[in-house]
Amino acid sequence: MNVVDYIPSTVAFSAALVALVGKPKWDPEKRGLPRLTVTGRLTLALATIALLSSFALTWRAQQAADLRRTQQEKIMRVAHTELRLALQDLSGLVR
Repeated sequence: MNVVDYIPSTVAFSAALVALVGKPKWDPEKRGLPRLTVTGRLTLALATIALLSSFALTWRAQQAADLRRTQQEKIMRVAHTELRLALQDLSGLVR
């Protein structure tokens, strides 16, 4: 496992700590995005970073799995071709 794989969990944990320990996350007198306080914006930013990094790591793992599968399929095609040619050679000797 790579150190980068721990980023989403670490960032999500940080967001949870900020959410639990920080000051109020919003100003009830305001509306929309300005309603969020600095602590609320930090919590939102950390949660977004955790989500995006999780997506990126999942995509990277899927790309690696696709590459492995493609390589295995190529190897199997070569192996089947070699086996077919060897069997053809053997059947030629029997005739």
